[in-house]
Amino acid sequence: MSSAFQEDKRARSFGSRLILLSGRDIEDAARLMTRLAESTEAEVVGTAPSGRPKVVTRQVLINAARHELADRQRRRQFLPEEMFGEPAWEMLLLLYVEQQGTRLNVARLSGNLGLAGTTTLRWLVYLEENQLIQREPNPIDQRTAFLKLTVKGVEALDMYFSEAALRAA
Repeated sequence: MSSAFQEDKRARSFGSRLILLSGRDIEDAARLMTRLAESTEAEVVGTAPSGRPKVVTRQVLINAARHELADRQRRRQFLPEEMFGEPAWEMLLLLYVEQQGTRLNVARLSGNLGLAGTTTLRWLVYLEENQLIQREPNPIDQRTAFLKLTVKGVEALDMYFSEAALRAA
């Protein structure tokens, strides 16, 4: 019995399948993976409850985050602010909304959200420890750093708003 035949038989006995790809198949797959990895306009595709395909673009996700943030800030007009204590969530939302916009430092982040600087700093440490945000040195002013979401943070918020969009469909 040939060794290739024995390997194939052994692979099938473990419930796996052997898939042979041509050089062109591999090149096409590599090209597709590169485009997906580099794309800033990545699309999340799912199925709406109606069974029809649902396509959600990154801009739709960012708009959903923008509305969530605005709703959270609007409720302060009607109800006591002490009722709502989720500064970390609001910080993540603002950083998500501003991914391609204004670069935020600690002062801008706390000012835009109406948070005390100490509260902002405390939650930034927590978010950094959980690898959801990172600080980048400010090349002009070494005393400050810019804040941005990590890949893990962006992916978590993408999934959150994608699922919300699919439920709403």
